[in-house]
Parts: sequence; C-alpha cells; structure tokens
Amino acid sequence: TISTTITIPQIPAMAANGFIVFDYQNVNSFKVAGIRVGAGDLLIGQYRDGVLIELKARELSLDNSTAYRLDLTLEPNRAQISLDDHYAIVYEFNDYLLINPVGVGTLQSSAFFTTPEISQ
Repeated sequence: TISTTITIPQIPAMAANGFIVFDYQNVNSFKVAGIRVGAGDLLIGQYRDGVLIELKARELSLDNSTAYRLDLTLEPNRAQISLDDHYAIVYEFNDYLLINPVGVGTLQSSAFFTTPEISQ
C-alpha cells in the first residue's frame, strides 16, 4: 500500500489534481490513482502518449486547500484507491502491474504531498 496526504491549493487557471503514480514505464507511459478537484472525482487512469485515459472514476465533492489521505493498494493485476478511508474504487488490469517505481505527481497542477509511506 502506498499512502500520502495531499492538499491542492486553488490557483486560478490551473488544473487541480494529485495522484499516486505507479507502473511507471517512462514519461509517456504510467498509471495514476488520485483525485481531480475540478472534475470532482476519485480516479484510476493510465497516461499514454501525452493523454490521460480514464479507466475508472467515482464522482465526489472535493475542495481546494483540504487535506485528503490517499491509500493505493496494488496487487498483481488490481489497483484499489481509497480517499480518507471512506470512498474507494477498484480497477482490474488485463496485464500484470509493475509495482516499482512508484511516486506522486500532478498533471499540470500544483499540490502538496506529505507523509508518503509504502507498506506491505
């Protein structure tokens, strides 16, 4: 499980998102699980050739400048992301995930990540 707390400030004309990045292949191929404040959703997606492909999403009411805890649990071909231990989505991939390397990031957004942890 990869866990972090994320706070996304409100900056005019800037996207508002934050993700745990996993199955990183290269700058144009990786998977993400996290939140998009503007879209108001919890998301599991895949970034490929400069495009974010939504694999599964759940609509939620999210606010800027609020600290949210994200927990991503990875299994050989399954990812589950939960938000503040209340909301969760699961996606099963057709192929096996390469769990390492993992990290945190945004897609053209500003965000503060604190207390990242990796546990079994």
